[in-house]
Amino acid sequence: MEPTLDTPDTTETATAPLVPSPGPVAVLGGRRPTGTATGPAVDPEGIARRRRRSFPASERLRILTEIDAAVSSGTPGAVGVILRREGIYASHVSTWRRQRATDGLERKRGRKARAAEDLRAEIDALQRENKRLQARLHHAEQIIDLQKKVSNLLTILPSEMLATGGIL
Repeated sequence: MEPTLDTPDTTETATAPLVPSPGPVAVLGGRRPTGTATGPAVDPEGIARRRRRSFPASERLRILTEIDAAVSSGTPGAVGVILRREGIYASHVSTWRRQRATDGLERKRGRKARAAEDLRAEIDALQRENKRLQARLHHAEQIIDLQKKVSNLLTILPSEMLATGGIL
């Protein structure tokens, strides 16, 4: 008897390995259509990323001296062997050589240290501004004191004028 759409073929499905379905699949006679491969299960958290390699200055200098020795020896392919062994590219070497020439291998990342002269100039400018602002504050306080005295005089005068019945 040949399997039809109504009657699944139970003899072959019992021996076939059970594979999780990637989704709704049209089943014909109890079998999966060929050509639908289910790959390995994917981690729902995503694939873990490798951390980027960093080379300390001492390591870079060691690699550069080793490569320079290989270049001076004249052995063909010696530099390529070192690059493969260390897992680096030729662009790393050219960048590191450029940094070595400008004394940039020892330089740290991040904000650069400011020169003492720049800091001294900034401190002097801030001290001048502070002195100027203190003078303005003193002047403003004197004006406020004067306004208080005038206000007190103006409140005293009308009451005295009413008591005496006229202008002083």
